[in-house]
Amino acid sequence: MERFPGVALEDRSGGLDAIVVPKDKIPGIAEFLKNDPSLNYNFLSDITCVDYLNMRASLGAFYNPSGGGLRPIPGHPERRERFEIIYNLYSIPRRSRLFLKVYMDDKDLELESVTSVWKGADWFEREVYDMFGIKFKNHPDLRRILMPSAWKGHPLRKDYPIGGEEVAFTANKDTIDPQDVDIKELSVGDDEIYAALMLNLGGGTRLSTIKGDEPVKKESGERRTILNLGPQHPSTHGLLRLVLDLDGERIKKVMPIIGYLHTGIEKSCEQLTYQKALTLTDRVDYLTPLSNNLAYCLAVEKLMNIDIPLRAQYARVILCELSRIASHLVYLAAQGLDVGVMSLFFYCFNERELIQDIFEYISGVRMMTSYINIGGLRYDLQEGFKEKVVAFIDRFSSKVDEFEDLLTNNPIWIKRAKGIGILSPEDAINYSVSGPSLRASGVNWDVRKAAPYSCYDHFDFTVPLGEKGDVFDRYAVRIEEMRQSLNIIRQALAALPDGPCRSQDRKILTPPKKELAKSMEAVIHHFLISSAGFPVPKGEAYSSIESPRGEVGYYVVSDGSGKPYRVRIRGASFANLQAISRASEGFMIADLIAIIGSFDPVLGEVDR
Repeated sequence: MERFPGVALEDRSGGLDAIVVPKDKIPGIAEFLKNDPSLNYNFLSDITCVDYLNMRASLGAFYNPSGGGLRPIPGHPERRERFEIIYNLYSIPRRSRLFLKVYMDDKDLELESVTSVWKGADWFEREVYDMFGIKFKNHPDLRRILMPSAWKGHPLRKDYPIGGEEVAFTANKDTIDPQDVDIKELSVGDDEIYAALMLNLGGGTRLSTIKGDEPVKKESGERRTILNLGPQHPSTHGLLRLVLDLDGERIKKVMPIIGYLHTGIEKSCEQLTYQKALTLTDRVDYLTPLSNNLAYCLAVEKLMNIDIPLRAQYARVILCELSRIASHLVYLAAQGLDVGVMSLFFYCFNERELIQDIFEYISGVRMMTSYINIGGLRYDLQEGFKEKVVAFIDRFSSKVDEFEDLLTNNPIWIKRAKGIGILSPEDAINYSVSGPSLRASGVNWDVRKAAPYSCYDHFDFTVPLGEKGDVFDRYAVRIEEMRQSLNIIRQALAALPDGPCRSQDRKILTPPKKELAKSMEAVIHHFLISSAGFPVPKGEAYSSIESPRGEVGYYVVSDGSGKPYRVRIRGASFANLQAISRASEGFMIADLIAIIGSFDPVLGEVDR
């Protein structure tokens, strides 16, 4: 505090460790927090924003120091700025999380970029610009990332309607009135790339590079080509477009272009009650819906200070580890198919169907179950659940060995995977990579170990690590993770306690059916919870879990009503996808297909 005047500690509900920072001091503080050996906040988890337009009238109460809110800053006892920029930092060596916050008035929406401190800030800042209109000075490539370049307005602002907007890319292109910065100040734009692709211009094309205004130049002996890959391409694992800058078949640069699957889930959450918003979390990462259910529920439960029964916590662990196996099976099937191992695709999906059978057995739904619920589980585990899970894990133990027999020592697989797509530990951390893709580079960080949730600290398991950070290591880590998941499930099943599967707090619990037939008060209570939801105390909370792709975090802000004021989803795939360009440089186009699959992106989680 003495080194940076104007910085103040903040203490709000939800257990956030936060520092309020004057906006002109952000670059200096960010660099200090990262490079100081005693702090070492080396990992930028996220950058996001909250628009307090609809809460400014009540911010005095929200920040009331006597109520445990914001401690007063000299000269600023009550903050009434519209926007709050949140930097989510994490120290991997110290296992410590810290939030930096900057308040901005809507008359001055410029902030210094921190891309010089963390490479991973690139996409995070672009998303804040796209969704809220905050401009980051000295950003290397500030332009829209999820919305089309000519889109009018910033969708996550509170004065932006949820429906009824004119969709720019469906209109006549000649009639579109683009935003000033989106087209005029681009260092490289979709329109320019599109023109180069359509005209089939190769080496020597005056196409700006990704990070600057200098044109692509042919060096002696180079055969430079701009090539488009996707978005409609089976090997991009969804609606992902990659613009490749090639020297022959060797990759010089990769520019991922996303936003083709944008579903507006964060915006939609603001219009629904907390319980109804849960159904949207299933659709973020559609390969592991239960993991997103859990991350969201944990954040809301923090705000409400709800105690979760031990039976529900153990069941959550079992279901999330089954989801991890199911998701890794899709990764393995797709990765094998990408390099020509077709039989593996069928073997993996056969095992995954058995897991989906278990989910259907307990919830009636195979994928979007919404079974992990605020307060615990939607309802108790069905009789026979244990037996079905035991039958699966006994069968699957040998299947993992069979999958390894097909690939691990296969000479074709080794040639396609070993030494390909190398990502150093330093680059992985710098680009905000998490999950198996980070651990394959030898970085030991798993949220289940670093910040245990749902009783993960009750179980004994190992975190697999790679050495080289190549395609092979990312494969090997996931293979071993499936074995560790089986180990966790066995322990949880053996110790699964009896008791309630959901909190008995009547504030969030609808009355039992037997009460509805006898009590009008119970009927009214049921109607109010079902229609208007339950109020959540004012405040904010962040909760993260270890999904099959890495850190998935939910930042939830409550205004005291029955609907979330803001839900920010930190998707692992969004952050991981930035690193594909770095991992691909110098390799061949055929290698790129294996590299994309090795990061296991889910585009629903990327675009949200």
